[in-house]
Amino acid sequence: MYKVLMTSDYNSQNTYVKSIVDEIKGEFIIQCDTTNFWSKEEKFDIIHIQWVEELLGWYNYDLKDIKKLELQLNVWKSKGSKIVMTLHNELPHVDNILNNILYSTVYKYLDVVIHLGNYSYKYLKVTNKDIVIPHVNYYKDSIVIPNKKAKQYISIPSDTFLFLSFGKIRDIAEEKQIIKAFKKVRAKNDLLLILGTKILGKRPQFKKNPIKRITYELKKQYYLKKGIYFEKNRIYKDKLKYYLNAADVVICPRIKTLNSGVIYQGFSYGKVVLGPDIGNIGSILKTMKNPVFKPKDSVSIQNALTKAKYLSKKTNKGELNLQTTLKENNSKKIGLQHCNLYKSILLNLC
Repeated sequence: MYKVLMTSDYNSQNTYVKSIVDEIKGEFIIQCDTTNFWSKEEKFDIIHIQWVEELLGWYNYDLKDIKKLELQLNVWKSKGSKIVMTLHNELPHVDNILNNILYSTVYKYLDVVIHLGNYSYKYLKVTNKDIVIPHVNYYKDSIVIPNKKAKQYISIPSDTFLFLSFGKIRDIAEEKQIIKAFKKVRAKNDLLLILGTKILGKRPQFKKNPIKRITYELKKQYYLKKGIYFEKNRIYKDKLKYYLNAADVVICPRIKTLNSGVIYQGFSYGKVVLGPDIGNIGSILKTMKNPVFKPKDSVSIQNALTKAKYLSKKTNKGELNLQTTLKENNSKKIGLQHCNLYKSILLNLC
């Protein structure tokens, strides 16, 4: 059997990689880790890079690290390995002045790039053999809990309409834009819950800084009166189901990004999803006839919130989202597409 190295954590909280690997491990010998990428002794037929930055510990890397990475890519090429990359990001999410150098260095060694949507396939092609394989859904991880029961579990009044901003906030402007628009269109029973907040982060200790602690509590009360809740702690798998079942609408709050698993999490729980009209996110949401907005445009976001609420309450759009993602993004289908790609690469058909 051919050997494939998937350079990512199989047990990550994000089950994207696990879902695909579970489908193809019968066809190939699959290893899932970053350590063996740096081996001089191992032999793999295919090296499949997911997130380049994961190979360098995600965030803090310098030119020496990039040079080391390039040398190792040369090692794999000298052994005859085919190198594939899934383009999750246009560049790493955390700013580093070397991000462009990092990605452009890796691009030189790629045989094929997998795009998660038609937008990046059209505008960000890397090789002449690039291909589109959609993002896998998260249906295997979803557990249905009645909406009201889920709301009670996360301490949200059960008779409210909940907009859930899902995914860790990367830039404080992401949540500010949603808050500003929500306050304009909020009805009496509407609530907004923002996960991974930056606005209301770690609570200061009163003894160390009483003024900051008082300011923090006043700010929290102000937002509560406006129907806005925050969750600063990361939500792990065992509790994720409560938040997604409690949501009536799921918001992808991004300002600048190419793809987002948030929309597939929302679809997998049968929710209406709204997000920015950028990258593959906007293209996919529009194809699925879910609301989109222009980042930082308050009127545009207000319209998207209003439309999403209407679709959630008056139509079966959430259920249609679920049925579409079950058909188009199921792990068996996405796994088969990976299998076919690997085989075509190995047989020099691609």
